[in-house]
Amino acid sequence: MEHLNDLSDFNDFISEKIILLEKRKGITHERVASYLGVSESFIKQVSSSQYNSHYNIFHLWKLAKLFNISVDELLPPVNDYSAFQKVRPLASKEDYIAFQNKYQSREVL
Repeated sequence: MEHLNDLSDFNDFISEKIILLEKRKGITHERVASYLGVSESFIKQVSSSQYNSHYNIFHLWKLAKLFNISVDELLPPVNDYSAFQKVRPLASKEDYIAFQNKYQSREVL
């Protein structure tokens, strides 16, 4: 499953979604860091695609509580281009399909 070796775009989407939620709710990186029990430097690294830092599942669970949403709302949407565009407004339908295909299993169930 070579395609799953590079999850950077998947993780970047999650970070972009969290940045969007921070802006909407007026929550600072400092507050997020404090809430998660991590450094503000870590939050800045996760928020930048220059680093290979990303949130773990426990972080996502706590962030969902902070933003009062379900965990799945932090993840890239499945079969919902309009929800994808809310995070990446310049993404074309083809960009969304390419994103979906990048992480889709090649195995037949």
